[in-house]
Amino acid sequence: MWVDAAGTTATVYPMFGNFDSAGSLDYFRLGDLPAPFTTDNGIATVNASSPSGSYAATADQIIELTLTAPGTITTEAGFRFRVVDSNNYWRAYFNTSGAFRVDSVEAGVATNRINVAAVISAGQTRTIRIISDGTAQDAFSLSGSTWTKRGSQLTNDIHTTATSIETDVGAGWTAANLRSYPRT
Repeated sequence: MWVDAAGTTATVYPMFGNFDSAGSLDYFRLGDLPAPFTTDNGIATVNASSPSGSYAATADQIIELTLTAPGTITTEAGFRFRVVDSNNYWRAYFNTSGAFRVDSVEAGVATNRINVAAVISAGQTRTIRIISDGTAQDAFSLSGSTWTKRGSQLTNDIHTTATSIETDVGAGWTAANLRSYPRT
């Protein structure tokens, strides 16, 4: 079952599909859900349109941040997540060559976990998504309307209970729409 906008009118039509055999539908009921489901991002624990600084979220979460690169990329931009302190955290970001990277930092020592070259160029806009679920981490980037998985799933137990997110955006970059949704 899904919502489909068929035709050129603004009316939204509920749709029902059965792909295995002929089906019928005798009774169909729709209900409006109460808050927090009354807005697109109502269940987000973090919903900052112009993010800056540190935010409290959940350890198991889906984090998204939209970044626009400057005309010349000379700094890095992204976010830190599952932050314990300034020496222990995860970091998802674009570096100065436009690569998408995910690092874990323990006792101040960074270990690169994902490195994908040429994901963003000067002036382009991309969204970073990290899905943390227990010891598993998945990384994605959005270009236009296409999400692309970056690297393999990371499985380790580094900082799995930490809940803080911090923006980490260098000079010239524009950051928008930092969101964190719980994975519970």
